[in-house]
Amino acid sequence: MKGVFVIGTDTGVGKTAVCAGLLKMTQGQKKGTYWKPVQTGTIRGDDTSEVKMLSNLQASSFIEPAFRFPEPLSPYKAAEKWGKKISLSELSSLLKKEIEQEKFVIVEGAGGLLVPYDREWLQIDLIKASEFPVLIVGKDKVGVINQVLLTLAALKDENIAVLGVVLTHSTGNSGNAEVITEFSKTKVILELLPKEDKRLLVAEVERCEELRRFMGVPVLTV
Repeated sequence: MKGVFVIGTDTGVGKTAVCAGLLKMTQGQKKGTYWKPVQTGTIRGDDTSEVKMLSNLQASSFIEPAFRFPEPLSPYKAAEKWGKKISLSELSSLLKKEIEQEKFVIVEGAGGLLVPYDREWLQIDLIKASEFPVLIVGKDKVGVINQVLLTLAALKDENIAVLGVVLTHSTGNSGNAEVITEFSKTKVILELLPKEDKRLLVAEVERCEELRRFMGVPVLTV
């Protein structure tokens, strides 16, 4: 496995904190590197900057976005507004160069699976080009079962491997994790209860034994 592609069932579900935890997990084990290919909504925030803050890692652990746009729009509409065109081949080539440097790339997607980057292609096409397995992050709320099952069905149709599911903002007793696992046969690896300090979420992801096994790094011992 040369990397992992982290996608959400929606926007604002907690992918960035999960990515920060995965990035910290790889330090000292492999050349873990974070990349958000296209960042929109910079007037509200920047995921690369947030992962830098949450992980407290050096600049060498980050690849800057290929595109940044101020408006909180889909990559396709944001690029169109600024007269830009996001090329699948360009992003794929950038990713390939990083892999050739033996980096383990943690790619944070822009929201959900079928987000458009251009009139001609969607986020799922970039995932296919990367050949990375997918980690799905969803917010533990009413509707997440449907969102996760639809995402998994689309990934299955394209023969894209799935590591599992992480649920954020969990109550610990909604039953959503059990239903997702029962109907999809895909495990909910981790349920993250809300915390005021996101660094606590990052640490919980970093320590997760099952995620560490999937990522090919040793399990932490007490």
